[in-house]
Amino acid sequence: MQSTLGPRAAQFTARTCHLRPGKPDAASIPARLADHLEPGGEGWLLLSDIAEHFGLRSREELLAAFEESGLDVAARTEIKPRHPRAFDQTDPLHKARAAEVISLWRLTPQ
Repeated sequence: MQSTLGPRAAQFTARTCHLRPGKPDAASIPARLADHLEPGGEGWLLLSDIAEHFGLRSREELLAAFEESGLDVAARTEIKPRHPRAFDQTDPLHKARAAEVISLWRLTPQ
């Protein structure tokens, strides 16, 4: 199988997004991803929805960021977190962590 990501496929940077009101860090990722995809390519974005549970970002805003960046959602796979804090009822963030879903968004250029 031939890679459709092109010569820059191995060049990437990891970014940690911090939840800060008024600072939609995750919104900048689709635009940067779109800049690196070749026609027929696919980018994968692993993203928690915990910002949605805190009211910091809506699903509609995320989908709009994909659209504005010229990306289509080819597929999405979801999983519930299995780390200990998702089950720790003494954690002040337990309710949000228990509702959290991690999604693998497969994005393609429009």
